[in-house]
Amino acid sequence: MSFTDFSAMGWIILGLTVTSFITICLLFFIGLKWHETNLYRRHNKDGMRRMIVYDSPLYMYVGTFFISVLISIFAAFLMVGAFEGVLWLICWILKILAVIIIVVAWIAIVGGVICTIAMQLWGILVAIAGGLLLAAGRWLKEVMTDGVEWCEELLSDVWDMSTDVVAFGIDNIGSILLIIATPVFIILSIAAVIIIVDLICMGTEAIINSIYKVHRKCPYCGNDKGFDYIINGKVHPVPLHPGMYGIFYQHTPDGEKIPTMLLNGRGKLTRRCHNCNNDITNEGDHTYGTDIHIGLVGAPAAGKSYMLYTALSTMEKKYEPNLTQTDKDDETDIKQKNELIKKGGDIQTATAQRYHAVQMMFKPEGRPVPYHLYFYDVAGEAFNQMMDEDTRKMALQFYDNVKSIVFVLDPHRFDPKAPGVRYSYEFLEWLKNHGGDESDVYNPNELYNRLREFIIQAGRKLKDIDFNFALAKSDMGYLQALKTQAAEGENLLEKIINNDLGLSATLISACKEFRSVNFYSVSALNGSNSVPKMVVEILNRQGVKEMQKNDF
Repeated sequence: MSFTDFSAMGWIILGLTVTSFITICLLFFIGLKWHETNLYRRHNKDGMRRMIVYDSPLYMYVGTFFISVLISIFAAFLMVGAFEGVLWLICWILKILAVIIIVVAWIAIVGGVICTIAMQLWGILVAIAGGLLLAAGRWLKEVMTDGVEWCEELLSDVWDMSTDVVAFGIDNIGSILLIIATPVFIILSIAAVIIIVDLICMGTEAIINSIYKVHRKCPYCGNDKGFDYIINGKVHPVPLHPGMYGIFYQHTPDGEKIPTMLLNGRGKLTRRCHNCNNDITNEGDHTYGTDIHIGLVGAPAAGKSYMLYTALSTMEKKYEPNLTQTDKDDETDIKQKNELIKKGGDIQTATAQRYHAVQMMFKPEGRPVPYHLYFYDVAGEAFNQMMDEDTRKMALQFYDNVKSIVFVLDPHRFDPKAPGVRYSYEFLEWLKNHGGDESDVYNPNELYNRLREFIIQAGRKLKDIDFNFALAKSDMGYLQALKTQAAEGENLLEKIINNDLGLSATLISACKEFRSVNFYSVSALNGSNSVPKMVVEILNRQGVKEMQKNDF
């Protein structure tokens, strides 16, 4: 069937189809315009505008438009059928009315004749009126009979035309659906491309983060999930990643453009941790990298802070500009701390403060992702048995993340009367001349046991952690005072810790339970490179191969 084969009725049906289509489309767009306010309201969340492909009204409207096209085709036949059906019903009513008129006309004729015979002259008028009605009724009956037949034929034609149109549609279903579905297909294709790009962006960043072990932990509490981004002092109202509010960038409610990925600058934005509510700000070119967490633990005034800041200051100068500090404040600024060290000032970590990891970014040449180094300086008071449990847990909560612990021992403050500790004669003699006040001594075995308990309470497996014994203040001469010697293949410091310092139980426990155990003797005095060498060796074990202790 082609349009050239259309009869007059066919063109009528086609016209009604077009009329129905235009009418339905107008109603559709009128409804869309009426719903526009609500549509945009659904797109908005706290002033954020969604990409339209991520909102359900788009697909609802596209689907409605597609259905309206199909409905308009059937609506034309329904309209013609309804019109012809009403016309057919009217013809039948008029046909019945004609029969009634004929009956009434015969009654009038008969009555008029009877009245005329009865000498009632008005009967002649009644008989004449009846004759006229009879003629009109017969004419009306014939016309209505023809009308009913015409309506029935017309309905038959409509049915035949409908059948032809359906057959035409079946024969050309591909072309029709292509024409109707093209707008739908275009919109859905654009939506699919946008969604695929979103998934590729998120997947690429997730893969890079997984390969290079990027977690961006909170330097205060170690949390790595749940951060708000702070833009101009305000919390960004939606998650900041490729998605429904933008692929590479989002716009804040104030209209500011901000990146959605670490790969294009999201790391430079200030974050707020959900767990501890602290703000975290990264500075410099490198704002994310492979996480490496190292903790320094020891008794109060053991020299941890001096060791840490002396090492980091020396390393920063050596590897400049590839090694830089990030997210620093007055409590963690390496340069400020190093100036205090030079002046002999007190830089001891305060127990009351919220602990803030010292963070360094190390970007070796040729490595696509830098190293993000976290150094935790835990206040020695956290291990004081007089401290309440909550304070100690607060001091050690970030040990959920550490992969290497530096256990700093200050031999001159060992308690010579510590129960269960067997010191060598030479070490006790040295303690008499160099030991600390009785009120300032501690039992190193107890310190180790409390540390071990905290790590286990945090749910960590000791086999996942490297343990490092660091004998601090080696410049005080205790190593020279001891007579312990190591045979070939033995570690002298290990033998000293076991034989002279009375830590045999601690040493056995550490060697048995931790992933590895290493030994160092260090001094934080100016000019000594023992501490940076130790830190570099520890970093080497964590995969940072671009640093070498021979650099110092």
